[in-house]
Amino acid sequence: MLCILHPKYAQHVDTLRNSLRPRDRMNPIAAIGSAFSQYANFNGRARRSEYWWFTAFVVIAELCLMFLPILFVIFVLAVLVPSLAVSVRRLHDINRSGWWLLIGFIPFLGSVVLLVFMLLPSERLTNEYGPNPDTSSRHPEPASAIKAIFNVESGLSGPSFLPITRETVILGNSDAVDIKLENQYVSRRHLQVRQDVDIFYLSDLGSTNGTYLNNNKLAPHEEHVIRDGDRVVLGSNAVTLRFSGTAGTIHQNFPAGAPSKYCPDCGLESSGDTRSCVGCGRAL
Repeated sequence: MLCILHPKYAQHVDTLRNSLRPRDRMNPIAAIGSAFSQYANFNGRARRSEYWWFTAFVVIAELCLMFLPILFVIFVLAVLVPSLAVSVRRLHDINRSGWWLLIGFIPFLGSVVLLVFMLLPSERLTNEYGPNPDTSSRHPEPASAIKAIFNVESGLSGPSFLPITRETVILGNSDAVDIKLENQYVSRRHLQVRQDVDIFYLSDLGSTNGTYLNNNKLAPHEEHVIRDGDRVVLGSNAVTLRFSGTAGTIHQNFPAGAPSKYCPDCGLESSGDTRSCVGCGRAL
């Protein structure tokens, strides 16, 4: 299976740059609001600042209510569920199961282990619990804009092209990933491609048969910049990707037979019956 990846550079580069600036910290009000708005949400991930701001709020409030027994009990009951939920999501953020909270029942040692876990930084990449909250909270380009294209030359039945419309795309042999590659040598969650402004990063997600970049096997969960002409192999030569990363390549290499709703110049999606791109006016 041969795919060629052609990145799409956004029309509004300045807007994109601003939208992708890191926002690693959550302010106290946002953290407390997030914890309560996800009152019983035990799915997804919570960044370190969200957990610690909410924990600080709970501790300070309990200290203030110590001499008001009735209010103290009411408050403790009110924050019990969101405290557990944000703790589970924080563990998810470092790719640990929420069941690790049970280690807290081990005297002293359990508390130390949990403290260390809660102090660890977020996993940079998407893990089995979801995307990094520091990146998913940013304001990406509209999903209708093509960021890249996989041209499929062999090995896949169906479309000969796969438009990429998200900043982070996961490939694997599963219905739960962004691009499904039905091949016995491809893992369920095999490979991730991530865009940061005008740079694309490649990472193996702990696949069984590995990922190779220019014949070099990648260590699991390590990001590598991919550049023009780089060759990426998934599994035992099951899938080969050839990367092209210069401005204008999406126009030059837009696959024949591509749907008219995707503009090869700017990548914006238009309604199927339109004759020109709503973004740049190019005839479709």
